[in-house]
Amino acid sequence: MRKLPLLLFIFVIAFYTIIAQSELKSGCPTVSVIVPSGVTNPGDLIEFSASLLPETPQNIEYFWSVDQGNIVKGQRTKTIGVDWPGMGTIRVAASVTVKGLPSGCPNTATDDYAMVVDPGPEKIGEISNLDRKIDRVLRSKIKEKLSTHEQAQLYVILYGSKEKSQSLIRRYKNLILRQLITGKMEQMRIVFITSVDYSQKAVFWLILPGVNKPTP
Repeated sequence: MRKLPLLLFIFVIAFYTIIAQSELKSGCPTVSVIVPSGVTNPGDLIEFSASLLPETPQNIEYFWSVDQGNIVKGQRTKTIGVDWPGMGTIRVAASVTVKGLPSGCPNTATDDYAMVVDPGPEKIGEISNLDRKIDRVLRSKIKEKLSTHEQAQLYVILYGSKEKSQSLIRRYKNLILRQLITGKMEQMRIVFITSVDYSQKAVFWLILPGVNKPTP
């Protein structure tokens, strides 16, 4: 019988402890990390911000860490800037610890930002004499690239001086096109662009879906 009052006492203590913790947490702000909403271009800083809802208490400090790149501005503030970690990285996670919240309040949060990386056009090769055939090695490389990337296009930029007639440019274009088609490459995936230049050459570019086109 003596154990019953003791058990009752322990139960009451535990009950009020749970209630107290619940009331404490209900008065705590919710900590979260806000990631960029748009596209971050190479060279730009990736900005992460901390959010405390419903309101931010006074005398708050923010301590940040990232798993990629470096924090170059904003440490101990609400918003940080992280330098671009490199073309090989497509995701950066940022974590914040908020100092100054009431004791017992959750004070950490983490979120990551998936970067949209434009690798740009890939130069496959070039020929400097348009009157000669594309060598076998370059033809094989072009065919392999188009076979590997079934949704990609081949951009061929023809360079020539202003003195070159349009009929001559068309002849070079048709000559190159025939060689590519003979190598069983689809004509609909081949795009020709002409550009004025003192040199006479053709440059071959692989263009994946969504990447920027090459500039002549």
